Amino acid sequence: MTISSTTVKNSYNGDNSTTTFNYTFKVFADSDLQVIIRSALGTETVKTITTHYTVTGAGNANGGSVIFTAGNIPASGETVVIRRAVPQTQAIDYIANDPFPAESHEEGLDRAMMTLQQVQEELDRSIKISRTNTMTSTEFTVGAASRAGKILGFDDNGELVVSQELGTYAGNWTAGETYNARDIVKDTSNNNIYLCNTGHTASGTTPISSNADVAKWDLLVDAYSATASATAAAASASAASTSESNAATSESNAATSETNAATSATNAANSFDSFDDRFLGTKASDPTLDNDGNALVEGAMYYNSTDNDIRFYNGSTWDAPATDAATSATNSATSATASATSATASANSATASATSATNAATSETNAATSETNAATSASTATTQAGIATTQASNAATSASTATTQATNASTSATNAETAKTAAETAQAAAELALDNFDDIYLGAKASDPSVDNDGDPLTAGDLYFNTTVDQLKYYDGSSWSGIGVNTDETTKVSANDTTNGYLNGKLVAGSGISFTENNDGSNETLTIASALIYPTISSIAPDTITNDASNIVITGTNFVITPNVEIISTTGAIYYPNTVTRDSATQLTINATLAVDGTYFIRVENPDGLAVRSSTALLTVSDAPTWTTASGSLGSVAQGGAFSSTVVATSDSAITYSVQSGALPTGITLNTSTGVISGTESGSDSGETVYNFTLRATDAELQTADRAFSITVTVGINNGIQFN
Repeated sequence: MTISSTTVKNSYNGDNSTTTFNYTFKVFADSDLQVIIRSALGTETVKTITTHYTVTGAGNANGGSVIFTAGNIPASGETVVIRRAVPQTQAIDYIANDPFPAESHEEGLDRAMMTLQQVQEELDRSIKISRTNTMTSTEFTVGAASRAGKILGFDDNGELVVSQELGTYAGNWTAGETYNARDIVKDTSNNNIYLCNTGHTASGTTPISSNADVAKWDLLVDAYSATASATAAAASASAASTSESNAATSESNAATSETNAATSATNAANSFDSFDDRFLGTKASDPTLDNDGNALVEGAMYYNSTDNDIRFYNGSTWDAPATDAATSATNSATSATASATSATASANSATASATSATNAATSETNAATSETNAATSASTATTQAGIATTQASNAATSASTATTQATNASTSATNAETAKTAAETAQAAAELALDNFDDIYLGAKASDPSVDNDGDPLTAGDLYFNTTVDQLKYYDGSSWSGIGVNTDETTKVSANDTTNGYLNGKLVAGSGISFTENNDGSNETLTIASALIYPTISSIAPDTITNDASNIVITGTNFVITPNVEIISTTGAIYYPNTVTRDSATQLTINATLAVDGTYFIRVENPDGLAVRSSTALLTVSDAPTWTTASGSLGSVAQGGAFSSTVVATSDSAITYSVQSGALPTGITLNTSTGVISGTESGSDSGETVYNFTLRATDAELQTADRAFSITVTVGINNGIQFN
């Protein structure tokens, strides 16, 4: 046949009633299938043909059915997986000069393609790098003991590495407590989480963050720094907000100062212009216009440098000076009064300069000093104008500085907000890490909890400390189990299970157990002696398996919880079972797939570290016999004629042949050592007869393989007639 489909696996959901599940691909034998039941919790169990199920349709191109036996029907929530598991062997042996066996050859090609498809199916489920990715090496050399309890990760170069081992939560740090490496504790002074790197007894009266033992701990979660950063960021944000508000106030004040300075400058300039239009300064003759080229105003004055006197404009002409000192003084006083009046009017529009002008005008009460005072007033007004201009410039500079301060304050506010966000993110991460840890270790409780500390459902691996029985317990997905060894010499218990190695959920690590009933009849006093109880191994069954996944029952004593089982080759290589099931304190059932033929020791280690290894190699892994000769007819022999044919099966040890069922033609026998079927047919004349029989090949390890054959005995024509 051709292999036109790549399907090698079918999957179905159990429903507590369906017994028949189809497989849609060809297999050559019932044993070419592997049936796996996956529980709702993810536990996978390989089922055994005949014991748990039977197979139909072997050899059919379209497949057949797997039929579960009574008591083994897949339940609701379970997944049924049917995989093709054709042995990875080459069973065809071509004989020189024999006819080319097309059917056998095609079967060999089909088997090769089937095994390729099986390998591809496993490859598709493997973890691997992508086609365009690279990795220097996908191997790691760390031995089992060195990688125990650690995790597989990637180093700084992206290569595989066995990383830091996982830790065990040991509660809050307590002075005088003995800690082991890998213990995880909480420092209650700052809420930091630490991992113990060196076993020791805690000393001091302060938590580990501030005593001499701090070097023996590695910081895992820096909750203190995260909280401090959040507080500092909040303070920075508040300060930045205050700075921003102050900067805004400064900016507003600067704007007001700038407006006031501009007003002062305008007023000073107007005041100086008004004064300049009234005192025209020194001139050689009577002017006709003021210093701005405008018409003269009444009361204007100037110093005549030709006649060396002060002259005033009366509205139409310039008055000449008086002839005597008294008249001059009177006229000067009058002119001074007029100038004062004019200066006072100007002072109404310029505060500082008006006052100066008023003082200058008033000082002109006598003619002798009027010129000097007037000149001084003009100089003062000019100075005031310069000061006002400078104030305006300074106000503009202040406004610019205030704008810059506002920008800087805005930037500081932005930076503070960024720091606040980062701190909040760090705090949220720390809180999430603490919450996740809090959901795994539930703390101290008096009885088994039904939900975690957030009220959510429990998950496998959750821990808590039972204060009633002083014991750490773990959740296995459905119930709570105790962890650790009870070291008390005398322990009060209300129930005991000495068969499974426990008393009230506490592992018994000694022998010589005795009980004394109290007066109330409900409790007992348990005394534990100091001798250690090791597991033992007495036998295994079967003691010989093939390279396929096989169930092995280990019989012994003192098997606690679910022990660790190792299968150790006589070469020193260590292998682990696919699954380990503790049936009782005296029996384990393991399922193992061992690809290397040879003999193996069995080692069992209880969770308390006490272990035993078989004194001899109890397990043998050997290839089962494989038939080379195709099933079906071995040929025909005429009645009374001689017959010879050879059947061939191969294995890794010597093979013997036997007739399992049916019968050979009379007179023809099987050589049990060579597989030669020969002899002279001597049966009665009963017409043409087909003899069907099954031969069994058995190797030195008593592994067997059966195959059905047939021989046809023909009868010739004894009498006849001839036509010419």
